[in-house]
Amino acid sequence: MEGKKTTFTKAAGIRLLIPAALIALSFSECASFSSAPRTHDDDFITVGFLDNNVLQLVIRARPDAGRKGLVARRDSAKERADRSFNILAAESIADFRAGMCKSSPPETRRFLVETSAELLKYGTRVREYFGEDESILIVYRLTRNNIRGLFEGLACGPDAGAVNDKKGERK
Repeated sequence: MEGKKTTFTKAAGIRLLIPAALIALSFSECASFSSAPRTHDDDFITVGFLDNNVLQLVIRARPDAGRKGLVARRDSAKERADRSFNILAAESIADFRAGMCKSSPPETRRFLVETSAELLKYGTRVREYFGEDESILIVYRLTRNNIRGLFEGLACGPDAGAVNDKKGERK
């Protein structure tokens, strides 16, 4: 009695391999997403502390009111942002600081802007994009060891005392 001969065709092999490959791929994708550390590389919306060492702000520069047309308005916004970026950034930092203060009377605004300008050395432009109103939005990150602690120790007004930048302590 002779044994029955089984043949394995290429088509049958492919039919077995495709589901096995899909199952293996789905498990590897799930594993890579769940174990990947969280980064801030793709977060361009959050305004505030991304962690203890990074503060992110979104700075807006609007186009000149007299400009007509999409390209002209966007160019105008970009020119304005480039021309006065340090002022816009200091004002944005001051606004963020004012939100951290218990009270922020209008007379402290100038103080906050002036002292916030000193923090620009920690900043970097991360991304720029245009809003629906043709304004330019600049994602700006201040990166410094324990920047959250530094901000918590900064003075909220001219009468609150100066701050030692290196340690975040009042002089």
